[in-house]
Amino acid sequence: MAFADVNGKRLHYEIFGQGTPIILIHGSTNFGLSWMPQIAALVYSGYRVITPDLYGHGLSSPADHVTPVSELAEDMLELLDTLGIDRSIFCGLSLGGMVTQDLAIHAPNRVAAAIIASAFAANPGRAAAVNKWVRLLDQPHGAQHRLAATWPKLVNDAFAASPAGRAFFETWHHVLEHVDGHSLMNIVLGTVTFNVLDDLRQIECPTLVICGEADILTNPEFSEEIARGIRGAALKRIPAAGHLCCADSADLFNATIRQFLGTAKA
Repeated sequence: MAFADVNGKRLHYEIFGQGTPIILIHGSTNFGLSWMPQIAALVYSGYRVITPDLYGHGLSSPADHVTPVSELAEDMLELLDTLGIDRSIFCGLSLGGMVTQDLAIHAPNRVAAAIIASAFAANPGRAAAVNKWVRLLDQPHGAQHRLAATWPKLVNDAFAASPAGRAFFETWHHVLEHVDGHSLMNIVLGTVTFNVLDDLRQIECPTLVICGEADILTNPEFSEEIARGIRGAALKRIPAAGHLCCADSADLFNATIRQFLGTAKA
């Protein structure tokens, strides 16, 4: 277990393996080790895998103010500096995909390649969704209530009913016992104004955009919009996958990113 002092915050992170660094950035209310299905595959492929808990999440400092995506991105740059890493591959899902877009736009010299999954560049309907989450989070055990309410929309039915799916849910639910709902409120409220749609053309690194065809939280059309906005970006739609396509369709997700990274190296 490792911690870094970053921009006045304490961030928890874990590192696995040796080789080319890749930072995996989780989604809203989640935590770094939720990437476990990817960690082994990437370590085996020769990558140094870094899994931070974003500010306000997991074992990192609770968020005491409404936190824009740009601030979360700045934290990742400071973490790179702390670890002595000049450039890294970034792979982010949902909120992590938003952070990855911000990094690729505003810190291109630090981003070797970008993988953006289940995300959007702009979402006019975001405020309404966030307001629903805030009502859930603003109550005792709010983070756990929010997870229970959204779980059927996060993964496909087959994964939800499987032993792996039940273990994923129970682990996440347990982690949220130790996370303040108001901390997560400050994070999700910070996503309402996120809009980098007109800035996507500035991204020049190799980019892969991934979406689950059955994602009902973030419509696949948002991923298509991101891919259209980035010159040379590849788009992969994973059949029958939900919002957490890295979990409910881990084998296909892993094969997709490994193939992309092999091409990006070439």
